[in-house]
Amino acid sequence: MSEHHPITETMLAEKNATGHSIFGPSSAHRWMRCPRSLIAGHLAGDNPTYYAAEGSIAHWLAEDWLTNGNPYKHLGTVHEKDGFEIEITEEMISYVEEYVNLVKAMPGTHYVEVKVDLSKYTPVPSFGTSDHISAAPGILRVKDLKYGKVWVDAEENEQGQAYALGAFEELDWLYDFQEIEIQIAQPRRDNYDSWTITRADLLAFGERYREAAHKAWDPEAPYNPDPIACEYCPARLTCPALAAVKVKIAASKFDDLDDTEMSPSKAVAVIEQEMVSTPRLPAFNEVSVEQLARIYEWRPILEKYFREMYDYLLKKLEMDVEVPGQKLGYGRAGNRKWTDEQGVRRMLRGRGISDLDMYEQKFLSPAQAVQLLRVSLGGTIKENDARIAPFVHQPPGKVTMIPASDNRPEIASAASAFDEDTDAIGNS
Repeated sequence: MSEHHPITETMLAEKNATGHSIFGPSSAHRWMRCPRSLIAGHLAGDNPTYYAAEGSIAHWLAEDWLTNGNPYKHLGTVHEKDGFEIEITEEMISYVEEYVNLVKAMPGTHYVEVKVDLSKYTPVPSFGTSDHISAAPGILRVKDLKYGKVWVDAEENEQGQAYALGAFEELDWLYDFQEIEIQIAQPRRDNYDSWTITRADLLAFGERYREAAHKAWDPEAPYNPDPIACEYCPARLTCPALAAVKVKIAASKFDDLDDTEMSPSKAVAVIEQEMVSTPRLPAFNEVSVEQLARIYEWRPILEKYFREMYDYLLKKLEMDVEVPGQKLGYGRAGNRKWTDEQGVRRMLRGRGISDLDMYEQKFLSPAQAVQLLRVSLGGTIKENDARIAPFVHQPPGKVTMIPASDNRPEIASAASAFDEDTDAIGNS
């Protein structure tokens, strides 16, 4: 390892001590797309969130359940993670139970929270920890628990493939794997997606993984902004290449979005060049649908950018730093609350208002009924959902635009439905 590399041996050791490695599979989706994000993201440092901490505790609960049983001994306990206090609730246990039941039903030999070594593919020692692996003659299955609500696909999932690669290196001599299945268990989204690949497919991924890792380790690795890579990148707020993409969008240079790989100096040059004139976003009818679709892929990044800009500027104002055109002020007032219920009750009675009129009685919701049934009868959320299903109607959601990769079924547009009706009339 070069003594001039921005990531020192000490940094690597500190990272490994956290239970994660710099080439960890959980960030492979990022550095395999944008090589520069590996070094830049590590130097920027992690930004812990409540949702990540909650997911970590859910993973811990799942591991403990599979190895020790009896999850209810943890009900109501509060665990500190990355500065956040996470309570293990009935809801968390119920969702984790869905994952645990699926894991227990999987055939083969089970490996829970197994550490896989990927050092063969990376320029420095690296590893990852897979939630669950099951192995049988010829078949390797990797199951990844996702407790969050952001949809995760199994197909082409870099994290799952990396876990499979590590497990393959460790166990293939024993099982001679020919088929590899990547499984996602995302109970809060009812997402149990899976994707099956061949032995040759996995080995081909291994070569791409190796090439991407060595490219990312280069101190001169280029940036390559990408909607998926950038969304949760720790370096996104200070990334010149992502800033250049935002400037390109503002300058209506939409065709350039297909060529985003650039060095830091090129990124700065793009910003300086495009910021000379006042940006003007075009009207939608001035560009093609294809161009608009290309821009739309960046929507989460741009929205996150402005939310984080707001937080950043708010902190500056709170530090008494002047922000031109902005000031501190109160937002919309909250809902009014009683400060003395006993006192207001006496006042209302004294003015002729009965107790019956003071209280609102409301029938419980389906979700509340499911929780009561779980307490009374036991069972999972799904099992108790089935009990109330004959009495429940859930209207369809509002028609919306979703990614083509989303597993929700496509619905016919009003225009195509009209065309079908007119065709039917014409053929009658």
